[in-house]
Amino acid sequence: MLVRPAGLLGADLLKMDSHFLFASMIWGAIGAGFLFYGKRHTSIAALVAGLGLIGISYFASAAWEMHLLAAIILFVAYLLKNRDD
Repeated sequence: MLVRPAGLLGADLLKMDSHFLFASMIWGAIGAGFLFYGKRHTSIAALVAGLGLIGISYFASAAWEMHLLAAIILFVAYLLKNRDD
């Protein structure tokens, strides 16, 4: 007897499409770049933005939600980076 996992993971894995996977790959790569930049230059805003961009694929259930969350994360990181100027 095959038991389907309960919760978000079991339901969302069955609904993935190519747009979601491509968006996840792109935002994850951009997030990794932000993460490495933030670690190297000790920029907390870039480091947190990188972690957020990597993690949004776990919370979004569609590609458009992922794009919206990524835009919000990048806008907040921009505001944090330029708040002293």
